[in-house]
Amino acid sequence: MINTLISTAEITDQDAIKAWDFGYRLYTFPLINKELSYDTEVEQRIFELGRDSINAVFTSEVAVRSVFERLEQKPDWNIYCLQGKTRTVLLKYVPEALIVNMATNSTNLAATIKSDLSAFRQRPAVFFCGDKRMPTLPATCKELNVPLEELICYKTSCIPSNIGGDIEGILFFSPSAAECFFNHNPRMNNATVLFAIGETTAASIRAFCNNTTIVAPEPTQAALLNEVKIYFDKQKASEA
Repeated sequence: MINTLISTAEITDQDAIKAWDFGYRLYTFPLINKELSYDTEVEQRIFELGRDSINAVFTSEVAVRSVFERLEQKPDWNIYCLQGKTRTVLLKYVPEALIVNMATNSTNLAATIKSDLSAFRQRPAVFFCGDKRMPTLPATCKELNVPLEELICYKTSCIPSNIGGDIEGILFFSPSAAECFFNHNPRMNNATVLFAIGETTAASIRAFCNNTTIVAPEPTQAALLNEVKIYFDKQKASEA
């Protein structure tokens, strides 16, 4: 019997791919398309902000690319971002000294804003995001009476895919992917184990089903793939 796992996004971490071989086949069905915004107003606003001193907030590597591919100079920004791929991509454009705070998910990033409130009183805050962004950060800023400009610099769309059959596990890398999957695959084997790259994604999964959901200890592809291996290695050991 072939043990089948599904990834809802392409695995780009080559080291994680090389370390994968442990008897399970991993198939990729990308469920989300993220398209950079080429709106002239957005591009003009990014150009203007690049000349200002702001608190810049990023929760997506796509937003990072959308912004920094348009900037003509290194900005005077205090950057708040998510760990994992968002931070990794940021470091391709800016020195680490510009990243003043990081967190594993949006909820924890909102907590850093609360703890660093004086900085958000001194500089305007801009959340570079997609059109499907989670409401956590804007809600926190509203609660704290901190003005927050939201600049939508990419758009997210669902790629419907009928995924069925005997699937041991499914890997999710964003809340949008979870929503897309369950809206087009309402019936799923209760024994299928679901793996989430972070707590925010896990919360989206749990809103649709009660299947066992495992969360990566840090928001990286390598950490999630390793968690998959750990889980199924334990399953094999218990059945031996």
